Amino acid sequence: MTRVFLLFFALLIACTAAPPITPEPTATRAARTNPPTSTRTATPTVTATPTVTATPTSSPTPTPPANVRVLSYNILYGAGVDRQYDIGVLPHLVGKNRLPDLIAAVKTINPDIWGIQEATGWERGTPPIIQQVAQELGMNYYLARVPSGFHLGLITKFEIVETENLSEQIGRQGVLRARLVSPDGKSFNVFVVHLDPAFADTRVCEINALVQKMQPYTGQWTILMGDLNFQPRSREYQFLEQAGWQPMAIEPSWGIDQIWVYAAARWTSANRFQPPLNAQDISDHNPIGAHLSTFSTVAATPTLTPFAPVTLPPPPPFVSDALTGARVLRFDEFDDACAISHWTARWKTERIANGALEIFGEEPWQASASRYKEFFAGQGVLLRFQFTPGAEFEFHFEKPSWNTEPYRRFGVNLFNSRIRAKVWQGFAVPRSERFSDDPEFAPNVWYTLLLALGKDGELAAQIWDAADPKRVVKYRGWLDEKSPDLRWIFQINVNRGKVSVDNLTEISFGAIK
Repeated sequence: MTRVFLLFFALLIACTAAPPITPEPTATRAARTNPPTSTRTATPTVTATPTVTATPTSSPTPTPPANVRVLSYNILYGAGVDRQYDIGVLPHLVGKNRLPDLIAAVKTINPDIWGIQEATGWERGTPPIIQQVAQELGMNYYLARVPSGFHLGLITKFEIVETENLSEQIGRQGVLRARLVSPDGKSFNVFVVHLDPAFADTRVCEINALVQKMQPYTGQWTILMGDLNFQPRSREYQFLEQAGWQPMAIEPSWGIDQIWVYAAARWTSANRFQPPLNAQDISDHNPIGAHLSTFSTVAATPTLTPFAPVTLPPPPPFVSDALTGARVLRFDEFDDACAISHWTARWKTERIANGALEIFGEEPWQASASRYKEFFAGQGVLLRFQFTPGAEFEFHFEKPSWNTEPYRRFGVNLFNSRIRAKVWQGFAVPRSERFSDDPEFAPNVWYTLLLALGKDGELAAQIWDAADPKRVVKYRGWLDEKSPDLRWIFQINVNRGKVSVDNLTEISFGAIK
């Protein structure tokens, strides 16, 4: 009787599934060098993997299937919509706008959901490039901006009812989440991901954070896709499997572009899309796609180990003397190796060790670390720092790009044991200004620094003796123009000596006092 039921069930799937796509010949292409693995020895701290303990149950009357055609594509520097990244592409792609070929290829594949990595420059234009592409395809869109400029995109035939940019919480390359509703009323959760291309340790941290963010959607139709930068059987791959996720399509040439689903939803994959014949003329990645079907919301009710909620400390009491309504957005003690996933650096003379971010200077100003997120007016950072004798360093916010008219920078610089506030605007010579007092700062002593970006171009910096917060020096200034829409990056630069940073606190506030 069981065999008869299974045969009937298989025939029902075959009758209801969409017809397969006729595969095109796979383009010949040069093999890519695998992403390098990390040489760091620190072991990331990974929280517990959710445990799936459910027992599958079958339904006597299968519901109509949910069918969806999914495509993931890393399009290489925005498919060449501008020339600033030509230095990083193969010679035959230099000077070429690959966007028309990309659109033609996507029209041929005809996906319901298209997840895009490296949508570089797609926020520009009137209307923005992503809107132009979506209109050409007759689809809806969402763009998640990433501080590096390697944005993520989602273009879909379905209605987009929720969006969330998770990039600053999970990884430097970007993560977006969206909830979509198909014309027949079926709801899908989609995560489009681009993980760290260089370090396996960082990817493990990103996967751990991603699993936590995806956990509330495991009892639903949820799809994960993107340039994951890890290959089958790697640590990252195994961790994702152990968390209850199932790979449905893996691009065969490099193995790093993948599509996953949550296994308890009982998905099937009818076929995998073949790359277009001219794929090597569009990107250094092949697209990866699949035709996914499922008959029920879940085959079992998963029992998952809940992740502990993150508790943020309040700002120190003395901050209320400088700002109104201060609130902590993120707190980092640098006690976890995964803190590295929130910073961009060369990691040559920069490291996370001894419970701190440590940067050893390299002249001329080669050593630096940038916090991987964007800051806006009404936000700032609070941190503890100390330095070795003879150190020269700077903490600052900046608005890229250097040596252009829109460039802006505000921060503090220490030279010969004296600290000055510095303001840069475009091509103008930077302003260097004293604090309210002009004390010497002693090496190997912990200080607390506040940098705040106020409204209408107002700027503030304060430095406290960490052992005695009543000892404080202050600076307050303004940009020459009101700039409420600036997006700032926080950076630490060290020219000489060693600087240690601890207890980095990102804050929002109402006003500068």
